[in-house]
Amino acid sequence: MAKKKLKRASRGTAQRICFEYFEKHPRMSNKQIAEKTKLGYSTVCQKRQEWNDLPLVAPSSSNDTLPYLLGGIVIGITILFVLIQTGVL
Repeated sequence: MAKKKLKRASRGTAQRICFEYFEKHPRMSNKQIAEKTKLGYSTVCQKRQEWNDLPLVAPSSSNDTLPYLLGGIVIGITILFVLIQTGVL
């Protein structure tokens, strides 16, 4: 018996559904996602390609970078002090 044809989802809805699955279940295959949702296999494949093409950008804020900046300054001063004490500078 043939499968019942699924009602088409809009582009925004398909992208939202796929991106949620890609984020929550990264190891789930395209076929498994298509079986669990109302999307077709080719749609899931297209959205997976779009997902993979998105640039990975780590969220950054000034609170995250301040400890690294201060750590770098301390290390630089320590190295300078050691070089002066050993007579290199």
